[in-house]
Formats: sequence, structure tokens, C-alpha cells
Amino acid sequence: TSSLLAAYSEYTSDYGRNTHVTISNPATDESTITRELQSTEDNFLTDLTLRADNEWRPAPAHALRFGAWFSATDAEYRYVRNDSITILDRTQSSSRAAAYAQDTWDVTDGFSLTAGGRISYDQATAKSYLEPRASARLALTDRLTLKAAAGRYHQFVNRVVNENVTEGSRDFWLLADGDLVDVTASDHLVAGVAYETDSYLFDVELYRKETTGLSEFSLRFRRNDIDPLNLFFAGQGTAQGAEFLAQKKFGAFTGWLSYTLAEARNTFPGLNGGNPFPALHDQLHELKAVGTMSLGRWDLASTWTYGSGTPYTAPRPNTAWSSSTVTRSASSTSAPKTDCGCRPITASISARATVFRSVTTMATWASRSSTPTTAPTSGIASSNSTRPPQSSPTSTMSGGFSISPSASIDRYTGSNNK
Repeated sequence: TSSLLAAYSEYTSDYGRNTHVTISNPATDESTITRELQSTEDNFLTDLTLRADNEWRPAPAHALRFGAWFSATDAEYRYVRNDSITILDRTQSSSRAAAYAQDTWDVTDGFSLTAGGRISYDQATAKSYLEPRASARLALTDRLTLKAAAGRYHQFVNRVVNENVTEGSRDFWLLADGDLVDVTASDHLVAGVAYETDSYLFDVELYRKETTGLSEFSLRFRRNDIDPLNLFFAGQGTAQGAEFLAQKKFGAFTGWLSYTLAEARNTFPGLNGGNPFPALHDQLHELKAVGTMSLGRWDLASTWTYGSGTPYTAPRPNTAWSSSTVTRSASSTSAPKTDCGCRPITASISARATVFRSVTTMATWASRSSTPTTAPTSGIASSNSTRPPQSSPTSTMSGGFSISPSASIDRYTGSNNK
């Protein structure tokens, strides 16, 4: 069998920040100079993807899957501070081509192996990237199964985290070019066990992911030097955790409940003294419930998510000083300061209605921007990681609402928190 797919997506983010500066004489308490300064960040991303997937069975015990993929991406990012200082202005275009192949071998009735690979060529870096992947399944009984998988993945459209939340948007997207932003490479290891009947599924998985080529952006340590090469920091990260899933598959009401226990740590030689610190997506606990009710030709579905807070570096004043004759102060409307030693709680509720189980209608109530996506994947060897992660419930959701108290914990410790 063969299939062809074409997909187009785009992402837009517009950020603005106003700063009020007042210089006054403390003897008379009268303002001598008052000025409003504006900083803007504009980020725009488009992606066009074409792919072809094929499946062929050369023998009863073998299923061969292979295909090709092409993507063309444009990215724009412009950051202007205080009306006139251009910090960064990048316009990028690049394309990528990839091919994959994998074979699933049913060694016995209860044991199967899948092995394959993917090779990608990136125009921006003029390099090829090899991604070997493999998985195995062993059925201990007709209901109990052991599973494991390993693979390497690359990402060429990368999310750059802004280290200082008072200096602009929390993050932005750029194409990896090997200059300012490196190609991200991740090695994944997954192992688990599943118990499944006709009515229920119970699944437990342990995972570990080691990533290189992470990027963070900071003006905190470069006040007098805005050379773009000195504003980007390269590092690596480790994420690990456990996922638990319970699913009900029968009756008019179906759904699943999942719990994730996770830890994510990043290490950047140029930040935090080279010591590990919590990654921006580090979230210790997440509980998610999904339910679907079938009412004739209608399916009503709902999703509820509870998650412990994610960390950030609390801002501290670094633009205010005084003397015996002149006092200057600067304030920003971008982010409040907090000294609370806990993390924010995030929660979301979303709803989706499906007509005749084929047409889906969704409403977006609290979306700052759309998120770029790529074509769906097929098989372990065809999977790609060029799709940016979905926004957290506090920034984007479909048909729902969110709450997010500001209590947080610092991402960094030590001299960097200044």
C-alpha cells in the first residue's frame, strides 16, 4: 500500500513591552525627564511538507515500510528594544529531505523486532544526519507484553528559550543553521510493560532522553555587547521519568487516565556556573483524564489536565540606581517579581464535539498564536522531531480555560540570578 500527504502550517507571535523611565530631583521631588520606551518581538514561521509512505510484505513474517519526506520552512524573527536598538533581525529559508526504511520481523508468535533508519539532509547546515531506531515486543502471555525502544532524533526548527523573562518573550523559533542555533539531537530509551484485555489497557513506561544542541538567549550578561554570536548559549539536557496509563475501551463511555512523573535538567557552560538547572518544561507531576461519550451519531469528548508548576528565573532589579542629586528608576510591565519558593499550578479544561464521528468542530478561546505542525509519522523509522512541542495550557488551548497563579521557583541558583 502507498499514501501521499501534503501539509502546510504557520506560527505567529507578536510581543510588546512598554518601559516607563523617570529621572527626578530628590531635593524637590519633581520629575525632570519622563519617557516611554517600547520593545517589540515579531516571530513568524511557515512550513510546507510533502511525504510518501509505502508498505510491502515480502514474506509473511516481514513487514517492510519505506518512504520519503520533503519540507520547506521560512522563519522570521525581529527584536527591537527601546524603540531604536535592533537586537536581532533574522530572515531564514531552508529545506530538508529525508528517506526512511524499516522492517518488522515476527520472529515467533509472541516476539517481534523492528529495526530501521532514517537519513536526512538539511540545506541550512549542508549536512546529512543518520537516525537509527529499533524496538522489540515480547508477549509473556496473551495479555501481558514487555516492550522496549531506542532511537536517535534530530530537530531542525528549534525553540530558543529566553533566559531572562524580563527581557522579552519567553521563547521564539529559529531554523538551526550551525551558527547561532545548532541542530538538536536526542537519544531516546524507552522500556515498559502492558496488560491488555478486550475491555481495558494498563500500561507503564520508563523513559530517558539525552539531548544536545539546546539553545538559550540572554541579554543579562551582555549589556554592552549585542553581537548576536554573544547572545546565544549552547547546552545539553537530560529528561527522564515514568508514565502510567489506564484505559477503558468498551461501552458508551470510554476514556483513559494517565499520570506522569518527570524530571528535566539542562546544563549550559555559560549559564549558572555550568551547573545543571531545571529546564523550562520541567514538570514533576501531570495528571490527565480524557473521556468520550457516544450518543448515537454524536461523540462528546472532554479533557482535563492537572500539572505541577514549571520553573522560571525570578527577575531582580538591575536598571535602578540613585545618588545624592539624581534618582533614576525604570519599571517594566512584562513580568511581576515574586519571592515565593513554590511553583505555579496549571490546569485546563477543553471540549470537542464530533459530528457523525467524522467531522470535528473545535473552538479556540484563549490562543495567543497557532503552533506549527508537520505531517503525521508512520512507523518508528519515519518518525521525525521537527514538530515544535505544543504550548502549555496557560498559553494555548482549544475550547477551554486555564488558571496559573504566579508563585514560582527559580530556574537558576547562584550568581546568575542578579
